[in-house]
Amino acid sequence: MQSTLRNFIRAAGILLALAAGQALGAITVTVELNPNPVRAGEVAVAQITVANDGGGAVNTVTLQAPVPADINDFSPNALTGGGTCTVVVNNGLCDSGEVMTWNFGTLPAGTAVTVSAPLTVAGATAAGTVLTQTATAFVNAVNTASDNASTTVTTTDGLNLAVDEDKDRVVTGEQLTYTLTYSKRGIATNITGTTLTFPVPAGTTFVSATGGGVFAAGNVTWNLGTLPFTQSATQQVVVTVNNGLAAGTVIDVNGATITGTGIGPESATATAVTRVAVAPPLAVAVEMNGSPLRPSEQGVAEITVSNRSGAPLTGVTLLARVPQALASFTANYINGDGSCVIVTNNGICDSGELISWTLGTLPAGAGVTLTVPIFVAGGAAAGRVITLETLASDDSSNRSVLQTSIAIDSDGPLTLAVDEDFSPVATGSAMIYTLTYGNRAASSSITGTTLTFPVPANTTFVSATGGGTLSGGVVTWNLGSVPATQSGQQQVVVTVNNGLVAGTLLQANRATIGGLNSSLVAENARATAVARVATAPPLALGIELNQNPIRPGEQGIAQFTVTNRGDLPLTGVVLQARVPESIVSFSANYITGGGTCIVAVNNGLCDSAEGINWNLGTIPAGGGITVSVPVFVENAALGGRLLTFEALVNDDGANRAVNQTTIAADTDQPLSLTVDDDKNPVAAGNLQTYTLTYGNRGASSNITGTTLNFPVPAGTSFVSATGGGVLSGGVVTWTLGSLGATQSGTQQVVVAVNGGATAGTLLPVNFASIAGLNSSLVAESARARNLSRVAASPALVVGVEINPDPMRPGQQGVAQLTVSNRGGVPLTGVVLQARVPEGVFDYSAGYVTNAGTCIVVVNNSLCDSGEILQWTLGTIPAGTGVTVSTPVFVDTGAVGGRLLLVEALANDDGFNRAVNESTFAVDSNNPLTLAVNETTDAVVGDGIVQYVLTYGNRSASSTTGTTLSFPLPVEAVLLQSSGGTITGNSLVWNLGSLAAGAGGRRTVTLQVPAAVTAGSIIPVHAVELKGNVVAGVVPDAQRATAMMRVEATKALGLTLSVNPDPVLATQTLTSTITVTNNTAGTLTGIVLQARVPVSVNDFSPAAMTGGGTCIIVINNSLCDSAELANWAIGTLASGASTVVTMPPVVTAGTANGNLIPVETLVSDDGGRQSTLTRTVLVNPFADGDGDTVPTVYDNCTTLSNTSQCDSDSDGFGNRCDGDLNNNTFTNAQDTTLFRQQLGGASVAPVFNEADLNCNGFVNAQDTTLFRGLLGNPPGPSAQAP
Repeated sequence: MQSTLRNFIRAAGILLALAAGQALGAITVTVELNPNPVRAGEVAVAQITVANDGGGAVNTVTLQAPVPADINDFSPNALTGGGTCTVVVNNGLCDSGEVMTWNFGTLPAGTAVTVSAPLTVAGATAAGTVLTQTATAFVNAVNTASDNASTTVTTTDGLNLAVDEDKDRVVTGEQLTYTLTYSKRGIATNITGTTLTFPVPAGTTFVSATGGGVFAAGNVTWNLGTLPFTQSATQQVVVTVNNGLAAGTVIDVNGATITGTGIGPESATATAVTRVAVAPPLAVAVEMNGSPLRPSEQGVAEITVSNRSGAPLTGVTLLARVPQALASFTANYINGDGSCVIVTNNGICDSGELISWTLGTLPAGAGVTLTVPIFVAGGAAAGRVITLETLASDDSSNRSVLQTSIAIDSDGPLTLAVDEDFSPVATGSAMIYTLTYGNRAASSSITGTTLTFPVPANTTFVSATGGGTLSGGVVTWNLGSVPATQSGQQQVVVTVNNGLVAGTLLQANRATIGGLNSSLVAENARATAVARVATAPPLALGIELNQNPIRPGEQGIAQFTVTNRGDLPLTGVVLQARVPESIVSFSANYITGGGTCIVAVNNGLCDSAEGINWNLGTIPAGGGITVSVPVFVENAALGGRLLTFEALVNDDGANRAVNQTTIAADTDQPLSLTVDDDKNPVAAGNLQTYTLTYGNRGASSNITGTTLNFPVPAGTSFVSATGGGVLSGGVVTWTLGSLGATQSGTQQVVVAVNGGATAGTLLPVNFASIAGLNSSLVAESARARNLSRVAASPALVVGVEINPDPMRPGQQGVAQLTVSNRGGVPLTGVVLQARVPEGVFDYSAGYVTNAGTCIVVVNNSLCDSGEILQWTLGTIPAGTGVTVSTPVFVDTGAVGGRLLLVEALANDDGFNRAVNESTFAVDSNNPLTLAVNETTDAVVGDGIVQYVLTYGNRSASSTTGTTLSFPLPVEAVLLQSSGGTITGNSLVWNLGSLAAGAGGRRTVTLQVPAAVTAGSIIPVHAVELKGNVVAGVVPDAQRATAMMRVEATKALGLTLSVNPDPVLATQTLTSTITVTNNTAGTLTGIVLQARVPVSVNDFSPAAMTGGGTCIIVINNSLCDSAELANWAIGTLASGASTVVTMPPVVTAGTANGNLIPVETLVSDDGGRQSTLTRTVLVNPFADGDGDTVPTVYDNCTTLSNTSQCDSDSDGFGNRCDGDLNNNTFTNAQDTTLFRQQLGGASVAPVFNEADLNCNGFVNAQDTTLFRGLLGNPPGPSAQAP
């Protein structure tokens, strides 16, 4: 009936237009009034579209719409499109009966204008009252076209319905998606016999419907059955816009309905209007998550405006109407310089008011994304639908109107977020969508759970994780049961189709998750994502947000990386990120990179929903910047809740990028996982090593059937994996089996960065995962991301070394951070920052070397978790580096299996930036000990470095099946080792049984190729000692790392000997330190520091020689563990040396098998530096053969062998190894081989194996020694099984 009336009115308008001399049939008017019904005291929004579907422009177009009866007066500022009111009452407001007026001027052929007005129904309006909005278009003051729409007032409406189209201004032949959001609101009664009906609009052809919708007689119908109280859901209909429609034609969904029975019959209707256009240049998309939202919680609306044309659009503005049921908020929460068009005059943004952005010029193919938080009012009714209305326009005739709806649910357990990995994205590129889901219920599982993702139009499906299957354009996962507080992630990879116009919007609309709660009531959640197509976008943004899931009360870290992939510098770069909900307020002093908070709450802190702002300035071509902020999760955060960090970056041109990443909260998740890269940035063509550290935080339960997955990042090629990792489908998988309670482990993957990778390209690991079953056979999982960037020959590099790993609660370790200059010129103004990890005790900056300080937040004058340590390093000459260190005091309450991360960022006063991080685990009872030390601080190119691996068993029980593995660094070549066999890319020793209190030592000798650039850092990650205390149980593991710098020369020589080694409790352990000037000139301002080791008694500074003092922290006038012994050496002439000693006593009761590291560092006032660390085993000292080499380390325990040379690397020194053919016995065959070598030269470090005394010659002395070995097996040796 209403359609017939519209046609009649339109025909009358045609006649009037002819009389006025206008083009035939040009102007149409369409009115939408939603919602229907509407409650007294709430808002109905009238949207009025005036379109010109004729063949020529129409001039002097105006629109008049009287304010309906029973509507509260309102300010004209609430009208979009420049509307005014013809005021009669003279109160400056729009009152019932007064006329709203818009002067549009000229409407070109095929264009349209949509305006809107918020109509608040008077609170006393009686139920059943019908409110009608009429609207009339005038051309030259002649009534040309009219329309009207009505809504009915109710006081107890049970059903809500909204219809949203995915695009306004649609091209013929294009698909259009309608989303119907419906819910049950009102009194606590279910709606039964629920039916949802959608009339397919004229001018379109039905394509598909979700949820079993059936198309018949022009309608799509869903038989929904029972709709429980407070519940909500969505359905979608896809149609194709028919070819042949004239531009300007209105496509009208006139009366979608939902009906059912509550206490009595219930119904709701909704309308939607879009129009046909020819290649509309201005596009809008809205991403509003999460859905449903709970009262008092926060969502985010992300609005993208894009120019799909080949020419700039000027004078672009965007309006968004603040939805109903929201709490008022300050404009400081709005990014992009958005402001509120204030109506209520309280200085804040209220429901119904307009948010306005002046966007200016949008170049061809460009776009802008803006965000605003959605604060649901605490008293918002469950089941209510919230609709965000947006309108974009330019100073020509381009317009785009869109709205998006979500629902409120007071107890909805399911949560869902969809994150794309990059936006904008180029055609032909792969794009990864990550779906994060959770169950917020405290105790009830969601069963029969399915997850769906609609593949966005204009993309092609490539793959899905977790068994997701594609059917009808939708990827579906049958998840089964999602336990209470649990979360998970799945991913979909698509390729963006070639041929798309820059500015095209890619909409994932909408992903859903649904299942049954414990009462067998359906629960669901929805999420959307929008990305923009661009041609070779130079500005890129990536986010690394870990840990995932994260426990309430704990701390994660968000890292934001901005890069320039273009050929020219980007100037005026600004990054903004929004603080997620459920985050504890924090000081801006926690933020790296000079970030500040755009404060809204005015408490001087960064609060949920507030923006963090970084003025990054200029990023050169191929450059990039990483900044970070801690994530302090509230203690009260619900398990299964999703926390999303959204970020936007722009320059002072037209370049924009947006990204967001989601993690979940979980109150008791046992699994934890991190992924650390060994260099960031990394050069194209270089190798990159990723270290995956994982743990089980469960106090007593193993995780069984454990698997670990690592997706090889796009832009790289797989090289190798440790531990039997298998590559399949671009993912490396390890079958770990059972992971014991409180235990941890590591695996590594080496990849090659593609040689043609553009500088500024981001390499995302998105995402690694670990999963298994807990003792109740419930699935547990954890995820981790990593993000590094490609740079051309990066000059500044940083490495992080943390030992030991894992650490026991209450134990002390050391983090060493190395900053190096690989470039050909000095780097000036170098600053290093490192974040104090969570789970450690606060401590004084007096423990930190190199004058490091803390940026104090807690105001206790100590360095606390989350705070930033800072070193002002000044100038680093070309090809050299600096190493600093800080102790790590693990909290006594730290949980075994927990992972703790040290993050470091370095920059100079130019454009050089570098980032690195390293993870260590907590283990409450790990029996094993391990350390790796280099014999020299730095090595020259083509030089040789030896690594010393010292290990022990500090428990009261033997370990069986003990193995020691050394991952060979990709930058060096193996020359020699004390035994071991090469397995994969590691050198492995099978140690067998390691007795309680026992230990040992192994060595690895490497050669660094001459081609390795001076200033490079060679990392040795995750040397590992494994063994079983209890047979058949997952072995305990201890790990150690080392960082070696490559330097052409070493100005400051440093040697360190620690004796005795091994040592026993109560013995004096003397460190002798020698500093030498290796230059031809005088060195000045020399300072030597040595960290007082663990497991020693405090002592008086007077016990040290050379005038040493201690940097006192504990204030007892003694030198205590972790404090720094300090010698102000001053000046050393060329070639001169000085020797000092430090003689502490090992603490009584220190168990055999423990290790005692001694760390030293020397520097001068010219920035030169050397560092060395030596580690001593706690064990009885014995030297059975009198060669000064302790028996526990000796590779010939009964024959004097001071040099310890082992030419064939079998663990038996040359002196006791006449088995030249390695057949386990010295016999006539070996005699023949020996004679062949007689008279030959023997060159260090790899002596001829027949040179039994390793003096450089195979001669008569060796003949005598060889005869003594005939008939015997090699050995005995402490370095061979």
